[in-house]
Amino acid sequence: MRHPFYSRLLEEKEFLLEKKEKIYVIIRSILDALKNDPTWLNSREKKDFFALAKSLLQDFALLEERRLVPAIDKLDYLLERLNTSIAELQLIGWSHAEKRLHLSFLTRLTSSFVLRKEAILKTVASLYLNARGAQQTEPDLDNKIFILAENIDKLESLQVLYARFNRLSELPQGLFQLENLKELGVEYNQITHLPDELGKLASLEELGLDRNNLIKLPDSVGHLLNLRILSLDGNKILMLPKTITQLKNLKILGVNHNWLLELPAVNEMPKGMILGVNDNLAELSRTLTTLYDKGKKAVKDFVRKPVLKTEKRSENKKKAR
Repeated sequence: MRHPFYSRLLEEKEFLLEKKEKIYVIIRSILDALKNDPTWLNSREKKDFFALAKSLLQDFALLEERRLVPAIDKLDYLLERLNTSIAELQLIGWSHAEKRLHLSFLTRLTSSFVLRKEAILKTVASLYLNARGAQQTEPDLDNKIFILAENIDKLESLQVLYARFNRLSELPQGLFQLENLKELGVEYNQITHLPDELGKLASLEELGLDRNNLIKLPDSVGHLLNLRILSLDGNKILMLPKTITQLKNLKILGVNHNWLLELPAVNEMPKGMILGVNDNLAELSRTLTTLYDKGKKAVKDFVRKPVLKTEKRSENKKKAR
């Protein structure tokens, strides 16, 4: 019997092999920078970089060797190690002052990367893990992330996290421990479920969940009292929790293209809030009811008018006689 993650691992493998040359370009650019300025990295950093580059070359060679029928456990371990090295490579020369980190060419954000770079990552305020997509303009963003590190809570300064256009099916528990998180964007993934722990993100102001596979939201969404934007377009949501009316700071609520059986209680929502509910089952039901009522009236009018005309003709004939 095939391992349940077999196809996903093969997809990760092929993706990384496709990105191999781009990763080599990063290595060569660092070598060129060192050639121009040997003091750019200190002796310890240089040693770490050369060990990292060697490890990457060796691991890519191993990945290509197992091109046909790789052993699942060995492939998983190799992909874990490769992703850790690729993420570490991109930290070299990173400006801590910016506190914004873009990571590319990943299929997973690994726990070992977070542990090994914990001291640096604690200063990161914004983390961008977006894959390239139709709405992305940054040419260097190119990911296919299936997994976020469970220990992502180690990024204690994190205020902004975007991982759009990826392959995420769930969010790790550690994410809901990020007390300073203000913006979370995981649009265009494959997320099917959000846990009750979502309500722990008390600082959250913007939550983007468009184009996932959500059927419902947890009641704890009502605890996100600072939330200003909640975007849920293009899911399969049948009903919004009643607790959503507790979000008194909400400015935008988008639930277009869902399966809502009933529309939100607008009179209980904040005044002036922008609400998008187009293309839902409730909307469709209301439209069909309107069309049906209009149709019944049209049929009655159609039946009534010919009868009246017939009666008038009969009366005219009698008068003519």
